[in-house]
Amino acid sequence: MNEDSLEIPDGGYGWVVVLSAFFSRGLTTAVLKNFGLFFLEIQNYYNVLTSTVSWVTSISIAMFHLGAPLAGGLGVYVTQRGVMMIGGVLAVSGMIFASLNLGLPWLYLSLGVLQETKEVTCKRFVRPLICSNLLSGMYSVIINLLVCGVLMKPLKPQASSQTPTLMVVSTSKNIRCSLIQRPELLLYIAFAILAAFGFFIPPLFLVPYGNHKGIEQYWAAILLSILSLADLLGRLACGWLILAVASVLLGVVVLLLPLPHAYWPVVAFTTLYGFLFGCVVAVHITSIVDIVGLECFDSALGLFMLLRTIGAFIAPPASGWLVDWTGEFSTAFYPAGLCFILSAVFVVMVDRLVVRKNNDLVKVADAAADSETGQIKGIDHLEL
Repeated sequence: MNEDSLEIPDGGYGWVVVLSAFFSRGLTTAVLKNFGLFFLEIQNYYNVLTSTVSWVTSISIAMFHLGAPLAGGLGVYVTQRGVMMIGGVLAVSGMIFASLNLGLPWLYLSLGVLQETKEVTCKRFVRPLICSNLLSGMYSVIINLLVCGVLMKPLKPQASSQTPTLMVVSTSKNIRCSLIQRPELLLYIAFAILAAFGFFIPPLFLVPYGNHKGIEQYWAAILLSILSLADLLGRLACGWLILAVASVLLGVVVLLLPLPHAYWPVVAFTTLYGFLFGCVVAVHITSIVDIVGLECFDSALGLFMLLRTIGAFIAPPASGWLVDWTGEFSTAFYPAGLCFILSAVFVVMVDRLVVRKNNDLVKVADAAADSETGQIKGIDHLEL
């Protein structure tokens, strides 16, 4: 169905949809940042390498990106409400499997494929009585994804002519083919792959790094809260920062983050990282519109998210291997920082191409306007 034929709410119940999306976002993607809290406990319990445990996050991130096209296609048949409720069932199922502690491969399935990372430490790392209460509490929290899904009312079609389905499919295929031929979009995807390599490394290894430096577990965990709060502030204040500049600064901060040994300097660098991370994340999706235009945004976003998975999938195990090789969690931050800085080069290249293309379009439009003006003057002269 064509989006122009749908009655999209503006205010009113639309705010309920916004609130539902807010909580569903917190119950899904925000969970990825919490896995670092339990990283060392899981590693010590199973007595495995850092890179081995890192695959849990790697698989989870990959499934998050690869599942987006599947969810989009499924939404055509069962609506967005049905997709969210199915996701809620999968998330709760992931917690149930993880709590059974069937082995590390099951963690890859339950926490990676089924998109859940909260419940893994419950059965073996806390007392049984506390575990049973915590399990029921976590299930109650995550199952609210079903509530969020119920609030997503399907959009009502307007009384207007429908665009033929075959025409929509054909147009969509043509758009995808033309997007692959755009060098500015391919360069921007290269930026996304490098940036994604660095996005998930600090949240994953920040708490283990703090514990390795002798910071108490409670204060190390607070670093993630500080990071998230600064991330929020960065998303709100991102308008005055250029994407390339923010990427460079983000890379520098990540490179400097593991250098101090005291707690408060680490807090300062964590705050800067969270703020700059929010700046980059807030604009790196919407910038696609400037590259391909609004009419091609949906297809470009799908291609962007699909290929960005490469960096996000490789980063955790690659950084974990560095930690295993050097014995220092600080080494995990260095490739992330370098990738952020290198990604800024691609942003500058994309900006140059977009500006040049826009200037060419302006010249073509001016030439067409001058030609039309000349033709009008010629017709007026003949009439006289």
